[in-house]
Amino acid sequence: MDLTSQRLSEKYLAALRSYLQDGSTIGFRLAHELGGEAVINGLEILGLARIHDAAFEVLLPPSATPAEREQLALRASGFFTEAIIPIENTHPTALDATLKIDQAADQLHQHTQALEYSNREIRQEITTRQLAEAALKTSEKSTTAKQAESRIVEQHLQEIVRKILCANEKERTMMSQILQHEIAQALLGIKIKLLALESEASANQLSLSEKITTTHWLVETSAQTLSNLIREFSIHHA
Repeated sequence: MDLTSQRLSEKYLAALRSYLQDGSTIGFRLAHELGGEAVINGLEILGLARIHDAAFEVLLPPSATPAEREQLALRASGFFTEAIIPIENTHPTALDATLKIDQAADQLHQHTQALEYSNREIRQEITTRQLAEAALKTSEKSTTAKQAESRIVEQHLQEIVRKILCANEKERTMMSQILQHEIAQALLGIKIKLLALESEASANQLSLSEKITTTHWLVETSAQTLSNLIREFSIHHA
C-alpha cells in the first residue's frame, strides 16, 4: 500500500470509528469527503471497499457475537454507501443515470405543474357549474313564485269582474223595476184621464180640450222618460 492509500485508510478508520460510536450525520459528511479524496487519488470502488473491510475488522470487537457482527456490519455499510457516491458519479454510466434522473425530475415537475393547472381549471369549472345550478334553482323558484302570484292576481281580477257583473245585473234589475213602476204610473194616469174625459165629454167642450191637451202631454212625457231610462242604463225594450 502506497503512502497516499495508507493516509486515506487511516482517515477512513477514524471517520468510521466516529460514525459507529455516535451515528451522527457528521459521519456521513466525512464519508462523502473521503469518497471525494479517493476520486482525486484515482481510487475505484473496489479499492475503497478493501479499505472499508480492513477498517471494519479493526473496529469489530473480538468478543462480538454473530448477531452483533451483523448489526455492526449493517451500520458500517451505510457509511461505505455514502463514501462511494463521489466515485460512482465519475463513471459515465453514473453521469448518464444522473442526467436521466434530472431530466425525469424536470419532466415530473412539469407534469405536476400541468396537473395542478388542470386541477385548478376543473375546480373552477365545478364552481362555475355549481353557481349556475344554484342560479337556475333560484330562477326556477322565482318563476314558480311569480306564476303563483300571477294566478292569485288573475283569480282576484276574475272575482272583481264577477262582482262588477253581479252589481250591473242588480242595477239593471233595479232600474227595470223603476222603469216598470214609472210606466205603470204613467199609464194609470192616462187611464184616469181618459175615464174623466168620457164622463165629461158632454159637459164642457173647452174644459175637454184642455184635458185632452194635458193627457197628450202626459203621454209624451212618459214616452220621453222611458226613452231616457233605456238610453241611460242600456235597457233594451223588446
